[in-house]
Amino acid sequence: MNSSFRRLRYGPGIYFSATSGKSNDYAGNSERHLPASASGTRGQVEVRKWRVMLVASVAVGKAFTTQKEEMHVPGDLPRFPPEGYHSIVAEPGQGLNFDELVRTVPCARTHTCHSS
Repeated sequence: MNSSFRRLRYGPGIYFSATSGKSNDYAGNSERHLPASASGTRGQVEVRKWRVMLVASVAVGKAFTTQKEEMHVPGDLPRFPPEGYHSIVAEPGQGLNFDELVRTVPCARTHTCHSS
C-alpha cells in the first residue's frame, strides 16, 4: 500500500471541496517556488510560491454521506464507503469545518494502484 494513503482523512481517492481554502490545503503537494526576485521592499529577495487547483464538475455516482471527521483510524487500513457507493460526501459537523467530496478510485479497494 502506498504510504501516502495512510494520512488521508477518508482513505485513498481524489479529494475535492467547494471551499477554496480546503482545496488549497489538499494542493500542498503541488506547491512550487518561483525563482526569487529582488522586487521586494528595499531590495529584499522575495520568494513566491504557487499551487495548482482545478475547477471541475465531478461525477459523484452513488454518494455515501457522513458528518464524521474521519473514516480512517491511524494504524488501521484505509476505510471506504460501504459496498455499492462510489464516493464519500462529508458535510460540516462533528469536527469537520468544511465540505469534502472524495471520489474513490476502483484500484483503491484492492490496493493495486500503480504509480509511474
